Amino acid sequence: MKVLLSLFLLIFLSSCVSQEEPSDDVKVSKYNVNLFSLSKLVCDPFEDSDPTVLGGLKAKLYTMANGERPNNLDTFFNSGVMSDKDLYFSQVNVPTRVFSLGFPTETGEMIQADDGSDLVEWFALRMDSVLKLGPDDEEGDYELALLADDGARLSIKDSEGNYVLAVDNDGLHPTRMGCGNVITMTRDTKLTVQIDYFQGPRWHISVIPMWRKVDASTAAEPRCGQQGNSLFFDFNNNSEPKPAYLELLSRGWMPIASDNWEIEGSNEGQYNPCTEGNGLQISDFDVSVNSENFVTISWTTDKPATSQVLYKNTVSGQEYDTQSDNILRTSHSIMIDFSGVTVPFEFTGISVGEDLSKAMSNPVIYNF
Repeated sequence: MKVLLSLFLLIFLSSCVSQEEPSDDVKVSKYNVNLFSLSKLVCDPFEDSDPTVLGGLKAKLYTMANGERPNNLDTFFNSGVMSDKDLYFSQVNVPTRVFSLGFPTETGEMIQADDGSDLVEWFALRMDSVLKLGPDDEEGDYELALLADDGARLSIKDSEGNYVLAVDNDGLHPTRMGCGNVITMTRDTKLTVQIDYFQGPRWHISVIPMWRKVDASTAAEPRCGQQGNSLFFDFNNNSEPKPAYLELLSRGWMPIASDNWEIEGSNEGQYNPCTEGNGLQISDFDVSVNSENFVTISWTTDKPATSQVLYKNTVSGQEYDTQSDNILRTSHSIMIDFSGVTVPFEFTGISVGEDLSKAMSNPVIYNF
């Protein structure tokens, strides 16, 4: 019955939302903010970074139900549960460390494991991006590798649209170096890449896609296949590089950097919603309700921005987002029809500026 009620509310409320009519002099955001919900957006959970609008990797998160503990990637993707959250990374460079932070969304909610605890183990990520040379990279042949704890693999889409495995470092293991294929990169090369990774038991985590420029005289890498959570980094000392990792750098290996990743579909309007702008402020947030339970949510911003409302059923915890018209304005007003609703709802105003700066109001709860 609760599921049917939530479905009814979703259909009913989402069909009864209106915004103020824009004036003739309007400016529309070049980014479609309806592609993402801040309540379902996770930004760089492994590191604090500053992504660019078109750079980075988009990921989906998979977990297992009923306490299953796989020892390979395919079980996660074939039998696991895909989260409705969207994760974005500016790059993937995670030296061996203790991972206990979990996955917070942009609204502060933590992604939960099936037992209700914060998710820190037994999950998988499928990351998609486009691989290219950075401005300081030379054209030529590059050998690929993955440092990972636990399993990871890197695949490249071929001319027929099929992903071909380029690095295989799957399995349940401590930080291990898996070496793979050699690819040829020119200034015009853009390869559609998929990186799969899974984290087994807590607490150690590591995943670093790497490459090095090679030629016919380059010797085989002696660290390929070697493993150990204390081999490459000191996880008890802020992931301080150890001699084995410094040797890799001396032989030309380097983590694939943020300049090398481009959001897949960026030429079709996709972008990295985790990009930080120059700040945006919300003020005068107000929720008013008339006798027919029509709710008007209004606020102002200190510079032109889009308008959306996040509203949550405080009984079921179900969240909903209004659709934005993507018009940039400083005075915001959205009306939602709540006639027939009898449970308390929490309302939050959300605005996104032209430079992708974001602001959220303090939530207000109204008891219907």
